[in-house]
Amino acid sequence: MTRKQIASRVPRRFFSDRMRAMVEEKFVETNFGRIYHQEAGKGGSALIFLHGGFHISNGFAPEMSYLVPRGFRVLSPSLPGYGPSFTPREGFTFADTVCSMGEYLDKVVGGQRVTLVGQSMGGALALEIARKRADQVDKIILDVPLLTPIEGSIFLAAVRLMGGLSKDYVLGFLSTGNGHKKEGRVAKNELRWPHYHSYKRLLNVVKTIEVSVGMDFVNPTLVFFGENDPVVKVEKQTAFLKNIPNVDVRLFSGGHGWFYRWRLTRLAMIEDFCLNGKLTENYPGSKRISL
Repeated sequence: MTRKQIASRVPRRFFSDRMRAMVEEKFVETNFGRIYHQEAGKGGSALIFLHGGFHISNGFAPEMSYLVPRGFRVLSPSLPGYGPSFTPREGFTFADTVCSMGEYLDKVVGGQRVTLVGQSMGGALALEIARKRADQVDKIILDVPLLTPIEGSIFLAAVRLMGGLSKDYVLGFLSTGNGHKKEGRVAKNELRWPHYHSYKRLLNVVKTIEVSVGMDFVNPTLVFFGENDPVVKVEKQTAFLKNIPNVDVRLFSGGHGWFYRWRLTRLAMIEDFCLNGKLTENYPGSKRISL
């Protein structure tokens, strides 16, 4: 499948006023506090997008625009400590985040099996939720997943990360080519500054990331990495992913924000994987990594 073919499947206005009107904003009560989310679509197959430490829930507007017309139900919550969601208490850890978002999952999908899409820190969150709620999770998609705590100075890592995201955003916006110009331009809706409640509490969550996935983890899993990511090093994360038997790992040019350059390709791959449990097409720019 070429980029031109992928771009032809996307509406002229990627996030139109009509689509915006379909998005519902809700609060979900948990024992930890209220979690805000955006939701669109009434389809039978549900996807929950879990943002990372430097993203926010409304950054997934293009995903809603692409997937909802194709029959998917898409939910995008703000994690604890972000946007309108509750402010975590002192000492709030990654494990607490897993518990609170697990309760959120119980409330919004009930007995329905869902696909979790985790970005950066949200990737670790998706894996832990899936491990603890295997009966509720069908498939998992990890986008530049941060599966281990950041080593060294988190402040310096954040600076490198934001610099890399900005570079990927600019290159994606300026890109030209068959379908790529359209693909780059939709990225201008993507770059948003997160609304943290407390940087100190966010850092405590990042420092306490711990994921425990073994060979009994059988969910079909698709993973995306940027080959020049300044923080999420591919070699270290793929060593961890070897413990997952049913995993497909793909490498793209770019860094932590590689998706700014390959937005439509990524969306087409997500749709393919959700429908078939594996990728059935060859996608431009995608290099498969053998574990």
